[in-house]
Amino acid sequence: MDLAQIANYSSVISLILSVILLFFGIVINNKIKKIKSKLLFDNRIPDLIKDLGKRSSAISKLMNEFIKNEYEIKNEIALANVILVNLRKKIPKKDLNLIIGTIKTLKEIKTLDFQSNRKILNYYFFKKEKFITQDFKNVLWNCYNEINSVITEVSYLHIDNSKFNIYG
Repeated sequence: MDLAQIANYSSVISLILSVILLFFGIVINNKIKKIKSKLLFDNRIPDLIKDLGKRSSAISKLMNEFIKNEYEIKNEIALANVILVNLRKKIPKKDLNLIIGTIKTLKEIKTLDFQSNRKILNYYFFKKEKFITQDFKNVLWNCYNEINSVITEVSYLHIDNSKFNIYG
């Protein structure tokens, strides 16, 4: 064997080793990402669920006189939206449907102006405030229910993930 053949063989062997090491690097990197996701999920989810529950409870209390509490309700909805966006980053993609839908609902509710809509609707409905009040209460009640649905779903997901290590 001459020196040129040895160089050719060694370059082929180094190319094969490089591809194998690249493959192992990708696999190890994916495992590290899954472990990081699980740790984030396990450590942050209980606190986020508790905070979201507080926002939901506050919305429920403020709903009784929502025209007076418009800004407080919008504030609670904005805080709930921030928590949901934060949750969205920590939940596996396959379990995101309800959270994404709730985020869209909250964004729509944040744009409502209870006072001006009430005045406009009062003009059209000849001051029949029952209809207006009921519409806004229904919107807020749906928001409250969606937030509670997310709390329940994420709580069950957290329990399932802690019992069965799906990331391993």
